[in-house]
Amino acid sequence: MSVTIPQPFVITVGMTKGGTHKTWVAFNLASYLGLMGYSVLAIDTNPQHDLAADYAWLMEQGIYPRFDVLVHDPIGVDGLPTKRLDVSGEGSRDFIIYDTCQFLQLETMRFTWTNCHVMLAPVTPNCAEIRNYQNALRLYWALPGKRGPVILLPSGVSPLKNATADLTLEQVLRQLAKEGCEVPDFGVGNMIDDNPLMRAQLCRWMYAERALDGQVKRTKDHFLLKANLSFRWIKYLIEKHYGDFPTPRLPAISLEDRKQMFARLMEEGAARGTATRKEI
Repeated sequence: MSVTIPQPFVITVGMTKGGTHKTWVAFNLASYLGLMGYSVLAIDTNPQHDLAADYAWLMEQGIYPRFDVLVHDPIGVDGLPTKRLDVSGEGSRDFIIYDTCQFLQLETMRFTWTNCHVMLAPVTPNCAEIRNYQNALRLYWALPGKRGPVILLPSGVSPLKNATADLTLEQVLRQLAKEGCEVPDFGVGNMIDDNPLMRAQLCRWMYAERALDGQVKRTKDHFLLKANLSFRWIKYLIEKHYGDFPTPRLPAISLEDRKQMFARLMEEGAARGTATRKEI
């Protein structure tokens, strides 16, 4: 018999290192699950609140990325750590995704790391960072209580045949797999790459479009296919550890027809109105 995963299912996107694309991963994973038809809440606990800012920008364009956002400041105006999160009112959600900063010393960060079903740890192909990744794993597994699995998600790769960086990344992943992490079973060429068109967008949503010099700039289909492959792999791993996903409560929106997707999301955006900043 199949088993349905806990509700809400909590994913913490965390790494004790800046620059690993945590916010990008949190934003786009939340949208991916929302497009599947699930009720998704992303909680922005990064002091810079880039996720919330990108979300508000999209909503101002009339585009609802199919998830909701709450903001929590881990540091108060007095410079002291704030109290832990209270998400007791969000029990009806299918998924809660925490976007975090790298400072585990903050009480909020420890709460998000301790109270999750899966730790999703983005990594980049920089071999000098492996000690940071290993340290993050030790800190996570040393937290009290039963720990969920760690899923390592490479991003920002530059797939070049026989490139030293790619070979090194594969070695790093094999080493971290021996230390108990889930790592991709598909090659570097299919991982989320370092995409210049994504960097040219005004927000982190991977479907974002921008008019520049009379032309519409958008990410290419092959980049989206790689990102969605990683997100499908995450879904597979969650189901492997916890059981089947619940039945979606909303109609799914196809990822293959961008024009139709934008039309549907703009309809839903118009129904919701412009986003307002909500803090917890």
